[in-house]
Amino acid sequence: MKFSIAIAAGLAGSFFVAQAASAAGGFEDQMGRCLQQYANTRDPAQVMLECTAADGKLSDCKVVDNSAAGKGFDKAAMCIA
Repeated sequence: MKFSIAIAAGLAGSFFVAQAASAAGGFEDQMGRCLQQYANTRDPAQVMLECTAADGKLSDCKVVDNSAAGKGFDKAAMCIA
């Protein structure tokens, strides 16, 4: 089964993610780490991935839309997925 996943972030969003990541752990922690490692979070962006989902895991993900090419959000989205 294939699903589309959209990931959006910007300066305010990444600040919120960083705050949530330090408090909650898990998914939020992974998202914060990936955004800090790969993305230029000074700019807003939206990335859509298409992934296969089975047994609670995503696989075979690919970027199908990236509103901020060259800003690293595509790499951050793949890292999160």
